[in-house]
Amino acid sequence: DNQIQFAFVTDPNGLVLANLTPRFEGQMVADADSAAILHGPAVPRVYMESSSMFAAAAPIVSQGKPIGWAWVGRDFSDDRAYLHAVVLAGLLYTVAAATVGTIVAIVLANKLTLPLRLLLDGAKRLAEDRLEEPIPLTTENEVRTVTVAFNLAMQRLADQRNALRKEVEERIHAEHELHQIYGLSHRRAAELDAVIESLPEAVYIGTAQNISKCNARALTLLNARSQVELSNIAARNRIVVAANRQPVDDEHMPFQCALRGEASVSELILQRDDSSAEVFIRVAAAPVMQNGRIVGAVSVATDVTAERLEQEKLRKAKAEAEEANRAKDHFLAVLSHELRTPLTPVLTLSQMLELDPDLSEEARQDVNTIRRNVELEARLIDDLLDLTRISRGKVELTFIAVDVHEKLRQVLRMCDTEAKAKSLKISLELNASRFVVNGDATRLQQVFWNLLRNAIKFTRPQDQIAIRTQDIEDVLVIEVSDTGIGIEPAALQRVFDAFEQGGREVTRAFGGLGLGLTISKAMIDLHHGKIAAASAGKDQGATFTITLPLDDSLSGASTTATNGKPPRVLSKRRILLVEDHVDTSMATARLLTQYGYVVETAGNVAEAIQLTRSIPFDLIISDIGLPDGTGHELIRQLITDATQSGQGVRGIAISGYGQPTDLTNSQDAGFVEHLVKPVTPDALLSAVDEALNKG
Repeated sequence: DNQIQFAFVTDPNGLVLANLTPRFEGQMVADADSAAILHGPAVPRVYMESSSMFAAAAPIVSQGKPIGWAWVGRDFSDDRAYLHAVVLAGLLYTVAAATVGTIVAIVLANKLTLPLRLLLDGAKRLAEDRLEEPIPLTTENEVRTVTVAFNLAMQRLADQRNALRKEVEERIHAEHELHQIYGLSHRRAAELDAVIESLPEAVYIGTAQNISKCNARALTLLNARSQVELSNIAARNRIVVAANRQPVDDEHMPFQCALRGEASVSELILQRDDSSAEVFIRVAAAPVMQNGRIVGAVSVATDVTAERLEQEKLRKAKAEAEEANRAKDHFLAVLSHELRTPLTPVLTLSQMLELDPDLSEEARQDVNTIRRNVELEARLIDDLLDLTRISRGKVELTFIAVDVHEKLRQVLRMCDTEAKAKSLKISLELNASRFVVNGDATRLQQVFWNLLRNAIKFTRPQDQIAIRTQDIEDVLVIEVSDTGIGIEPAALQRVFDAFEQGGREVTRAFGGLGLGLTISKAMIDLHHGKIAAASAGKDQGATFTITLPLDDSLSGASTTATNGKPPRVLSKRRILLVEDHVDTSMATARLLTQYGYVVETAGNVAEAIQLTRSIPFDLIISDIGLPDGTGHELIRQLITDATQSGQGVRGIAISGYGQPTDLTNSQDAGFVEHLVKPVTPDALLSAVDEALNKG
């Protein structure tokens, strides 16, 4: 329409952004009135653009700041001509038309100014950022077109403002979240740094190019002045593997291996260039993974020098203790040998004399006394050695099926002479229907012998002793009870302690070392059984009860019972006896000769070998400790000689050395039997018979 001259929107500097007349687009508003409005207060303005045109301008405000201006201009030349005609007519009708003229003027004024007021109101809304409130469409003329365009512009501005506001809010929210994340990350990093720094271990983290993080301990321990130097520790320290002291180059350091994906824990030694003491370190290294890729490595090194020095001290102390134990074992073995050896001829000769039919009864009793005391001496030696083995956990048992009833009968026969000497009545009540246990026959017999000997020892003459057995469920119960001196309640708690005999009065009256019950309890414990003592008090007798586990699978197994038959002697069987102890050699040779064997004697290894090369022997009986060698060396040489000549050699070892290792060594050397001194005649003859008649 030709009455609206212009309608456009500019930025704060006057550059036209949107308009109804394309001729103004992209131009600057440059007239004086417009310039005054642009540089003046941001309030709506109305001014005369020319003598025939009004113009209105209103600021566009967002968040309190002007972001542009809205401009409208209208040509009023036609309306003014019409107004002049009306005024001229009014002059003609002065008074009559005054009222009509006024009304017409008011109507025309309203008609003329209403569009401007509406546009000014829209500009005000635009300035107040009320973009969602459009200008009412109250006319049908060209102002409506301007209003529609203005409303569309306001709507676009509102949409852009809302989009911009949303984007700004989102960015502010994102920035806030980033700030929180950054703060949290910063705190976590600070906490991690504090933790790493407070660790007593050396910690360093990095890549193949550089170390990104480390604590002060890492610099101190690894002899580095900076993180850069940590990347090449091997350049400043000679590093060796603790286990074998082989050098380690930088490529094979745990940190470098971790960068290749190899996690490891290794112990290294730092040998610094300043020749200071070696530093033992335990290094744990692992790769740092991110999304399945190795992005670095972490290494933790701990100074274990003090620990290693302490271990070395313990190792040396252990070695010294083991050496002391070996020296002690050797001393005990030598002591045992030296104590046992003199007893063998005494025991052998005394038993031979007892069997002499021409010996008077009085002399026989004297010889019996000698024999019993020699056996007692041998038992005391055994007890002392057993106690030592028990205290050091070196007791070795050989488990077989053992007939407990037969062992009790054997023990009763062994103690028969002592029991008769005191006129004691010993009853044997073997009521158990199952009496075979899994045990060491020798050690169980030793326990039963200790209990029966104690009962005989502490029971007054002509009193009673009872030996009973019964099986209860899966347990065999053995009881040895007497009517002797009893046990005081206070002493009952200590009865199984070493060297305990119930007080000095008992020791003075009955003698002994007080080791039998201690050893018995240890042996029963090793058999997974129990032993207990009970007594009503002084002079009320005592009862010792043993419980041993039964195993039904042993019911049909062969046991240790012997047939009691005398040895089978085949006349003229030749035996070489090698013994450097003259009395033992003489007594043993007499015993064997008395039973029909042809005996030759030798005092050392050389004599024995010389005799065997000139005389064939059916059996070799040899001591272990000889002046020019050992019995083991002798039997090995004899076996070698016999193999070359196509003959066989059988040998029995006799020694004061009775440790389990001694028995094993004799067996490994080639002996078929190892007898421990003092050897009773029965034991020797039985071993000889078995060796000669095997197979």
